[in-house]
Amino acid sequence: MIIELAQIALFAPPAIFLLYFLLGSGQFQAALKDDRKRMFSILTDFPYEMMPKKGIKNYALIFLAGYFLLSLLTNVSMFINFYDYAPTITGLLIISAFLSLAYAFFNLRIHKLTASLEKSHLGRFFVMGLTLILLTSINGIIFINLSRGRKLETLVFVLSIVMFVIALAVAIILVNPRLKTWAKLEKVVDEDGASSLKRPKPFVLAFSEWIVIFLGVLSYILTALCNYLMIGY
Repeated sequence: MIIELAQIALFAPPAIFLLYFLLGSGQFQAALKDDRKRMFSILTDFPYEMMPKKGIKNYALIFLAGYFLLSLLTNVSMFINFYDYAPTITGLLIISAFLSLAYAFFNLRIHKLTASLEKSHLGRFFVMGLTLILLTSINGIIFINLSRGRKLETLVFVLSIVMFVIALAVAIILVNPRLKTWAKLEKVVDEDGASSLKRPKPFVLAFSEWIVIFLGVLSYILTALCNYLMIGY
């Protein structure tokens, strides 16, 4: 039962996340008028723009919530297997579970808050990113300590180091100076001479949000994989 739980935690959440993204992309296209139909782009479109208008069933958000709910299985599995390893590890496991919930909350908030509220949206993005940095770093510390003397110590150690690389990548994204002027649009002149404004590619805040979200999924996969390796081998 213990190893089965770790396997479910490893494979089920990424599959649910993929369904979320595919459904969200479809919802985005369905909401556009026929003369404006186009593919969803992570370069220019925000996560919240996948969400349909009120009164329409939001399947993508349901799957995203399902992804985060299932991802907690890894925290449960980690606690069941390692809570008695050492008092310090027990404390870190509790912090990891708390940060997982916090990251899920702010990620879901990013999908509900429009960018028209510029400061609020940017603030939630920064908190989401900071939470992911802490969560990924804590998990890296946990598995570096747990891997000592184990059969797959080197492999788990390397995967833990990759977690710190992910945390560093998120930190670099958050300090990008272009985020200060993320709402700046490009002026475009049509063939008939008419001018209009459009989002540049990449639209820095929208693209940054997607990078952080995908890094969050990668961080989760590494955590779930380390947990599985520590239990199964």
